[in-house]
Amino acid sequence: MRSMSALGAAGLSALLLCTTPAWAETGSTAARGVPVVATTCTITPATTRIVAGEFTKIAGTLTATVDGSGLPGRTLRLYAQAYGEDSPSLIASDQTGAAGDAELGVIPVNRTRYYWLLPGGGSDARCQTNTVAVDVATKIGANVADSTLNTGQTLTVSGKTYPAKKGARVGLWRRTASGPVLLASTRVQDGGRYLVAKVVRAGGSWRVFTKVAARTGNLVGTSVTRTVTVS
Repeated sequence: MRSMSALGAAGLSALLLCTTPAWAETGSTAARGVPVVATTCTITPATTRIVAGEFTKIAGTLTATVDGSGLPGRTLRLYAQAYGEDSPSLIASDQTGAAGDAELGVIPVNRTRYYWLLPGGGSDARCQTNTVAVDVATKIGANVADSTLNTGQTLTVSGKTYPAKKGARVGLWRRTASGPVLLASTRVQDGGRYLVAKVVRAGGSWRVFTKVAARTGNLVGTSVTRTVTVS
């Protein structure tokens, strides 16, 4: 199997049976009386949720419907339709291996739907899997201006979102024993940048993080947790 990477935009296998009989084929092979192999194809994403900028894989298999044997040496085409696009488009192809397996790497920026297609022709019937979606959370960075503060000083956190989500709300949260507590909020500015601040009134170890709201094709994004010591 040959693996390729395509920019895009732990899944359960999605299955579509292609059982076109030879007499129904319109190509020249069927017209000459050569049997056409009915095919079965599947699609399996490595995961159905990632963070923007992360790499994942979309796997597929192509087998003969009659006995389940793999069909090697066939070209499977991977189609993708990202959030906001009117229709799917071909992003890459992969040739099936000995077991009829194929796999391509993708890096979707927002929610993207995928399917594999064997166009058919020759001795193989056309086969198209159903569509699977990979959801994408917005990536959000969080940098603390000063990790050592005194009570009464201002805790300031800044960062960027990817994709840039101008106007989206960003919350500054503190992790506590009883659950996260919202400290302050702001909005994403040009270029995906944000800055949020909160005056600290109590000492101790403050474990803080930021979270950007879901918006236009992306899920809620959560930053790493930063620790600030307040005296």
